[in-house]
Amino acid sequence: MRLWKEKDAAEAEASKHALAADGEASKRALAQQLVSEINDREISIASLKTQQSRLRMQLETLEEQLRREQLRSGALASELRAILDSFFWRCTAPLRAVFRWSPQTLDENAPHTKNASDLGRETASFATFDGDYSIASSWPANMWSVEKALATTEEAVQAKSARSGETASSFLTSGKDAWNEEGKKRLEDFLASGRKLYFRAASPLVSLIVVSYNNPHLLLLTLEAVASNADVAREVIIVDNSSDSTTQRLLGQIHGAKILFKNTNIGFPAACNEGAALAGSDYLCFLNNDALLDPYSLSHGLDNFSRDPSVGVVGGKILSPSGLLQEAGAILWCDGTTNGYGAGNNPDHVDYNSRRPIDYCSGAFMLTPRDLFRSLGGFDPVFTPGYYEDVDYCTRVWSKGRKVIYEPFAIVRHYQNASSIDKGKALSAVIRNHEIFYHRWQEYLAPQFEAKGENLRSAAICKKGVSHRIVAIVNELPPEAEMSRRKERQALERLTRSTLRGFVSCAAIKVAPTVNDYSEFLRDVQLIDATANTLSVLAELLRYADFIWMSEEENLELISVALSKAGRSTIPVELESPAGIKILRVSAYPNHRRNTN
Repeated sequence: MRLWKEKDAAEAEASKHALAADGEASKRALAQQLVSEINDREISIASLKTQQSRLRMQLETLEEQLRREQLRSGALASELRAILDSFFWRCTAPLRAVFRWSPQTLDENAPHTKNASDLGRETASFATFDGDYSIASSWPANMWSVEKALATTEEAVQAKSARSGETASSFLTSGKDAWNEEGKKRLEDFLASGRKLYFRAASPLVSLIVVSYNNPHLLLLTLEAVASNADVAREVIIVDNSSDSTTQRLLGQIHGAKILFKNTNIGFPAACNEGAALAGSDYLCFLNNDALLDPYSLSHGLDNFSRDPSVGVVGGKILSPSGLLQEAGAILWCDGTTNGYGAGNNPDHVDYNSRRPIDYCSGAFMLTPRDLFRSLGGFDPVFTPGYYEDVDYCTRVWSKGRKVIYEPFAIVRHYQNASSIDKGKALSAVIRNHEIFYHRWQEYLAPQFEAKGENLRSAAICKKGVSHRIVAIVNELPPEAEMSRRKERQALERLTRSTLRGFVSCAAIKVAPTVNDYSEFLRDVQLIDATANTLSVLAELLRYADFIWMSEEENLELISVALSKAGRSTIPVELESPAGIKILRVSAYPNHRRNTN
């Protein structure tokens, strides 16, 4: 009996253990199922966040496109209002009435009236780099007789436009000799024809201020580019510093611009100030008389003021006549000397295609609010005849708490020093004005970078414009389409969006980034190709960095060696990997260690 009881007890205990084991297994299975569901939901949420981020970026792109189209629409509306309000338009009303009823009665060779779509195509064919020499050159075909009656035939305009289209893409990157040859051909043809170049805007958004001194062939190229490529409502103000007779003849054929003739050469700063005093718009654009606007440069530059109200000056990417960089923003060193960042390099390199705060930009192309310019007293005439007036103005802008920004999409092609005939006098002016500037701003200059090649990348970002510098180090930029790396991409986007007055430089050390990668990241991120000379590039970046963000733990040893090369002992690192986020403090080689905070 006892044995049976013991057997029953053992069976009951076994059953109990079995039930407990089944319960534990069931709990584990349920837990695994819940974990799996949570993971699936996290993946789904991450996917939705990625889609949200992509849609947000698309929305921002569309909004920017809408702003540009609105600006262009405003410009066209202003031009139309100016034409309809003009004396010429009112005077030709009877002629238009006659031709509307009988378009071929005055000339049997006049073209037949065309339908609306044909007229649209024909009108568009005149929108070339060469500009609209007269209002009539952009009229549709049924105004042919009016145009002929005014001694500017459609055939001549078309021939000129065709020649412009053939040469526009060739001479721009063929050097100074090609510019001179093309400009002189166009000037001779323009003066001989007696045609007019019109500039009218009823409600201009920006006033383009051009100071002219001789070289009329380059001035004509500048004005033609404005006529063709200025994509916002603009007025043109020309201050002529007592130029030669050929320049005077050219200016006599410019209509609709505000032209101020000076009896003597008062220099660049004073002439700019007098031009600014005539401005009737909210923004000023100082443009050299040997600088050619690329399409959409004005709208891209002006967008920065609406994006950030603290912006006080915007400069652009300036190319030389060879097509190479002249300046992608400019650097002011601690000794008061300056450098055009990237001069002589490929303008399409990733180093020169991020929007960033800079020390100053050249007066060859400078956008600034009119009221700010006037409140700061404009350019200081003490720098006459020129040189350092732009550096001084931008330094005053920074001192007042406003920003100077480099906009890579605002592109200008610059002949450079066209008005500086005597190189000896130009050099003397640079030396003299540097001394004036240095003594005026010694205290401001003290914390600036030393003029060393190893400081170039860091100095390209103005110290006044950032509170801290972040270096993101990746093997390659995570493509948007690669879902397995979406968290890495989201982390980089979060880092750039949430950084208050910080600046992010993203160095790719295994696969070189390209300009196309900027379409996937914010334009305010500096992409850097660190695939060659990796240690030197990283050391240059880490020398002044406040902390590092990275996603590959394998690169910690590399960072340690780069720190040693940069002359630093430690640096904080945020390591964001699939396992989570770690905050480390990495020491320089050979004392490499990683302390987790």
